[in-house]
Amino acid sequence: MTRRRILLSVVLLSVLALAPAAQAAEFPDTYTSKFVSDWWDVEASPEFRADIVQKTILPGEETSVSVVLTNRGEVTAFESLDEPTTAVETNESEKEFAYESEATSARSLTSTLEGDEGLTVTGGAAGASSIVGKGRSVTLPFTVRVDTFAKPGVHDLSLEVRYRYLKDAAVEYENGQYEPYFHYVERVEKFDLEVEVEDRAVLRVVDVSLDDGSARAGREAVLRVTYENAGTETANDAEATLRHSSALVNGSRGGSLGTVEPGGTASATYRVKFSDDATAGRLQLRTGVTYEDDEGNTRAAPQVTVPVELAGYRPRFSASSEGTLPVGGDGTVTVTVENLMEETARGAVVTLDPRDPFSSEEPRAYFGDLEPGETGDARFRLKLEDETLAKRYPLRLSVEYLDSSGREHSSRELSVPVAVEAGGGLEGLSTWLLGVVALFVAGGVAAFLYFRR
Repeated sequence: MTRRRILLSVVLLSVLALAPAAQAAEFPDTYTSKFVSDWWDVEASPEFRADIVQKTILPGEETSVSVVLTNRGEVTAFESLDEPTTAVETNESEKEFAYESEATSARSLTSTLEGDEGLTVTGGAAGASSIVGKGRSVTLPFTVRVDTFAKPGVHDLSLEVRYRYLKDAAVEYENGQYEPYFHYVERVEKFDLEVEVEDRAVLRVVDVSLDDGSARAGREAVLRVTYENAGTETANDAEATLRHSSALVNGSRGGSLGTVEPGGTASATYRVKFSDDATAGRLQLRTGVTYEDDEGNTRAAPQVTVPVELAGYRPRFSASSEGTLPVGGDGTVTVTVENLMEETARGAVVTLDPRDPFSSEEPRAYFGDLEPGETGDARFRLKLEDETLAKRYPLRLSVEYLDSSGREHSSRELSVPVAVEAGGGLEGLSTWLLGVVALFVAGGVAAFLYFRR
């Protein structure tokens, strides 16, 4: 065995002894173009394999897709460039070889993922993984949104990985220390991956109509939605639902759509009420459909939107009042209500909400039918407490009625001002005093006539 081979064996044994410590060390990222006494030429680099974990995804959903990246890098060859002749050179050679064995580690790893038509990567492993050593794996999480109408079957994903690795190292004995020098390079690798978009029923909205042709904030409406199965799976016993939203006072089940074959259509009817403060404009209401597949499993079609043009809130009635009340007394107030709608309010009834300081024994009055633009008067007997201050108070009321279809409605709360005037109690006291004075006068007259006799 030659001296060179003996020395090489000694170096390898030393490297094996030093490898655990070298692998755990955080090497300084120092670069120099001048490598002094470069003893080794080592062929090594990271080598990655990419495996996708989530291989089946559903249309119309945002799904977590993970890619496991495994470093299978190996030292494939090494060559001694020169023979050390001193103890210092031998140490330099051994340390350099230990460092260059770390060329299989990837540093500052970043990754990006792209999908083909129908797949959009919305988030993912933007951060860098510090070091991925030989034999180690790292999981790269991504979020992929699958279009509602993405074609079922195999779709392609492209993974790009960027990292740095050690290309060369040198060690020089300086000032009593062994100083390392490193030369890092950047590498870009690309991997082709596949996922499968499952068959699924996809119920898209193809027509929307309203019973009276319009929708208005604060009103009820009957909404008819027609769906088409744009997916590849039959939707058996399909049930449609309109989701609750800030624009709706209530969500609603549209009932059974029955069995909807791919390319087939079916309709659902929803009775909804739009909130008073819903913003006028184009609404996008959410609707979903559940169904059974051919194996009897309950599944959900991707949610889609129902476009509705909404008009702003318009009061159904206006109200005004006449009459004043005395402090500590009672009196009559006349309330006039006008129908501002374009339809007849049938069997209209006005109901007071006699909050303090008012009270009333008969807080309801019947108007009958109010035609569009027609007014009706109602007289209410109200009572006030003695402590009531003299000022204007709001009297609150609402109107209940039936529409042309016989459905019951209640208007938004209305408010009319009622004036409370001082003097009611003093006038009563004056009347009492006059009565007392009159009584004394009558008594005096009677006594005078009696004694005169």
